[in-house]
Amino acid sequence: LFVAILCFVIPKVSGPVFDALWPPDQSLTHDALHNEIDRAATAGTFTELASLNLRHMWSAYSSWRYYLGDIDLLGLMLLGLFVARQGAITDLTVRLALARRMLPWLLTIGFLGCVAWVAMETFGLGRDAIEYHGFIAGMFAWPIGMPVLGLGYAAGIALLCNDEDWRRRLRIFAPIGRMALTNYLFTGFVAAFIGFGWGLGLYGKVLPAAGLLIVVALLPLQALASRWWLSRFDFGPFEWLWRYWTYGRRPTKPA
Repeated sequence: LFVAILCFVIPKVSGPVFDALWPPDQSLTHDALHNEIDRAATAGTFTELASLNLRHMWSAYSSWRYYLGDIDLLGLMLLGLFVARQGAITDLTVRLALARRMLPWLLTIGFLGCVAWVAMETFGLGRDAIEYHGFIAGMFAWPIGMPVLGLGYAAGIALLCNDEDWRRRLRIFAPIGRMALTNYLFTGFVAAFIGFGWGLGLYGKVLPAAGLLIVVALLPLQALASRWWLSRFDFGPFEWLWRYWTYGRRPTKPA
């Protein structure tokens, strides 16, 4: 748990320090590439956009700043390991007790963190009065807001699944979870089709409310499609490939 918290703190503290000591090469900054990608997203061709994204990936993955800045993802994994070692995965009693105890705190802290981030980032609250305004807004977003609120959702789902009626209602989403990678890639394709010029070209024009409606409309379709697929095959297509590439052999039917 201590190392997980350290992983959340390091990117926030080290970023400004290292930027001051070793200023990044402006020609290689993500901002410059992002500007080019934003331009190509609606007006560029598929090939041009793919080329820019590959340049962005190379710029990120070849820089130590990228790994230092995203070490908080390791923190999330370690936090999951900590929760598992408390017995929350295998012991129902421990899982429910932990979820009940933490749910109010997680939802409250996560929600307030996200509200503060939106107020500062979107509406400029305190921009002229608060020193390090962008840094503080970023802290409210991550790690105070988004991951904590996500953990609150997980705790809430764990409690709902302990109730027979709710478990029956939520069962429709189980096939989506069994095909999580396939569904993740599919939603990415839908988002790209809606946003980029080779599709509908609505990049930067879809408001959050419209995006939420798209998700609400898409989720039942994914549930039905996943259920249909799993009634005929043991794995989703990309889950099958992932297992094949991981173990070097054809996946066997799950027990």
